Amino acid sequence: MVSIEQTIQDYQISNKPIDQFLEACELKLDEAGKISATQAFNLGCTIALIPAGIIILIAYIATRTWMAALLTGMLMSIAIIGFANLVAIIARTKAMERVYTNELKPEIINFIEEIGLTRSDFEQYAWQNLPNTSHLLQFLPKPTGSEIVRKRRTLSSYLRRQK
Repeated sequence: MVSIEQTIQDYQISNKPIDQFLEACELKLDEAGKISATQAFNLGCTIALIPAGIIILIAYIATRTWMAALLTGMLMSIAIIGFANLVAIIARTKAMERVYTNELKPEIINFIEEIGLTRSDFEQYAWQNLPNTSHLLQFLPKPTGSEIVRKRRTLSSYLRRQK
């Protein structure tokens, strides 16, 4: 008779490649997003400096006081940071979408064919084992309640076939 500990150990060994693949996908998405967001933030700050300087200069010329220029400068700093953050968020999202579509989606298809899983089984496994904050989950459809039960049985049968 097979013990519960042996079953758990077999499950962990058989899912190790899936977990490693999910972790690699997550790292690739995270890295692409970070690089793109950093570049976009820096570019957004740089581009916004020229209009901000012009507005500060206009405020000084119009009022002839440094206080108005200083206050305008502080407000423009807030606006620049807000603009740069918006640009960074958009760039991060687009970069992750591009990496998923061009690189990860074909890799996922090849991987699940290689190990003999269906796409829905892979998605179910990902939703069950990745944290809710995972970038990869943004691109995988969320299974409904009835699919979870059916897919758990399907994933269990896959694991039994692997023994």
